Amino acid sequence: MAKKRPLYLAQAFNRVAPAPKAPKDKTADIYHGKTVKDPYRPLEELDAATTAQWVDTQNERFQKFIARSAAKQQATDTLNRIWDYPSETLPGRYGKKYFSYYSDGKSPQAVFQVRDNLSDKPQTLIDPNEWSKDGTVSLGGVFPSPDGLLVAYTVSESGSDALTLKIRDVATGQD
Repeated sequence: MAKKRPLYLAQAFNRVAPAPKAPKDKTADIYHGKTVKDPYRPLEELDAATTAQWVDTQNERFQKFIARSAAKQQATDTLNRIWDYPSETLPGRYGKKYFSYYSDGKSPQAVFQVRDNLSDKPQTLIDPNEWSKDGTVSLGGVFPSPDGLLVAYTVSESGSDALTLKIRDVATGQD
C-alpha cells in the first residue's frame, strides 16, 4: 500500500480558491553586470488599484481557508499561551532611579515604570494602554534624563511615523 503524502499548507490553501494572478511586468535591473528580473515590482506600488485588488483577494482567500481550518483554535490557543505571560525588561539606572518596561502579557502595550531601589515595587510612570480605547495611540521611545528626574517620550497616533515628543516629571508623574 502506498504511503499517503502529507497535505502541505500551501496545497490546502490553494484548494479554497485559486490564487489570483499577481500584477507583473518585465522590470529588470542590472547589478554588477548581471540582469536580475523583478516581475513582481508592480506589487511595490502600494497605492495602485491592481495591488489593492490583489491584496484584498488574497485576504479573502485566507479568511475562507482559516475559517474552515480545524487547527485554527488550537493555533490561537497555542500562540496565546506563548505570548500571554508577564515580562519585564532589565532595569536601567538613571541618577538614583531605576526604569524598566513591564508587560502583564494581556495588555496590548507594555507600561514604563520607575522605582527608587531594585528591591522596591515598581510604579507605573507611563501607561499607553490608557491613551485610546482602540489601541491606536502608542508609546514610542522613552529617554530618561541622566539624573533620572525627567523622562522624554514619544507618542504615535494611528501608526503614524510622525511622533509627538513629551516630557514627564518623574516625581509628580505629570507632563
